[in-house]
Amino acid sequence: MQHINLAVIGVGPRGYGLLSTLLDMEDVHIKAVCDIRQERVERAQKLVRDKAEYTPDGFTEWEQALEMPDLDAVIIATPWFLHIPVTIAAMQRGITPACEVGAAFSVDDCWELIRTYEATRVHAMLLENRCYNRDALTLLQMARAGLFGEIVACEMSYSHDLRAQVAGDNDPNHGRVLEYLHNNGNNYATHPLGPCANLMRVNRGNRMISLVAVASKARGMQDYVARRENHPLANRQWRQGDRTTVLITLAHGEVITLTLDTTLPRHYSHSHFIHGTRGMYNGMARTVFLENEHEETTDIARYLNNLDEYRAQYDHPVWQNEQLDVNKGHGGQDYILLRAFIDSVQRQIPPPIDVYDMAAWKSISPLSADSINLGGHPVAIPDFTRGMWFRERPFYHGPYEI
Repeated sequence: MQHINLAVIGVGPRGYGLLSTLLDMEDVHIKAVCDIRQERVERAQKLVRDKAEYTPDGFTEWEQALEMPDLDAVIIATPWFLHIPVTIAAMQRGITPACEVGAAFSVDDCWELIRTYEATRVHAMLLENRCYNRDALTLLQMARAGLFGEIVACEMSYSHDLRAQVAGDNDPNHGRVLEYLHNNGNNYATHPLGPCANLMRVNRGNRMISLVAVASKARGMQDYVARRENHPLANRQWRQGDRTTVLITLAHGEVITLTLDTTLPRHYSHSHFIHGTRGMYNGMARTVFLENEHEETTDIARYLNNLDEYRAQYDHPVWQNEQLDVNKGHGGQDYILLRAFIDSVQRQIPPPIDVYDMAAWKSISPLSADSINLGGHPVAIPDFTRGMWFRERPFYHGPYEI
């Protein structure tokens, strides 16, 4: 078993959770932890000491963490604006990065990711855990078996009341505050896009061609902070629309719809929807409807949660092969995601969600902002593979293959 020396840069709530999951892996050695806040560094060091009985080096500057000798890989869970700069810096040092999800802030940054990879040949992975969600992978297996026929449309949302988190618990320095104050686009596009892109074989025989995006007015955060006494953001103007919709057209004519809904009161949902020539899936009710198998009805409760009936036959191999603690790490999908990354580092092969996926998926955020600023005008999506999407190129093959 090849041990991997790993650094975790950014040990706020998300990075700390990933660190805890990594400490369950015998072939991972946490060499360094890093965060701009010293108290977070010390908390992360204590976690490693308590669970693994050693203490990693601690840093408050990410550049110093990347200068550690014998570092094989790095997990990047910083605020979004640092994702691409730290990823690129790691690749330039020969360190394999795994970058958390969240917005890119320019298409140029996404192209710089590609140029860095093509110059260094150091792989990079996007840590999009929704790609390893058990329901999403079951549906992927069903689609590949032809149950839905030819897929025409896929829709997914990130619908989650984040008002308390964005408001920062009266902390104006919270990581997401500035994005919601100053930008207006789908700032979390990779979360709903990942499962849809896998279903449509994006960058693997298909590609995203163009998008249009619209956003509602921004009132949710303004109302939320105004009702909290002496909130430091009470008099600020917010730009991020409360509900943002992106329509993406693909090379073979399919359409992907992405929705961002994070600043209004609501229940949590990903609203996964698949429609093909022989059936559909409605994620709000976890309902499968297949032609010649189900009867048309207005009583959707009749088929409520019937996706579970297909689990035995179509459960994805990565879930069949893992004994997971479903109460930990987003139902166990974080563990699979990180194992996929570690496996790719150990074997020095492209990861399952590679740098071309990272660039394409993260680019949807700035491109959606461009379209919104143009009043919903269509915007072209670059081909970050430079034509390799319809040709043979190296892909991940192994126990965590999607």
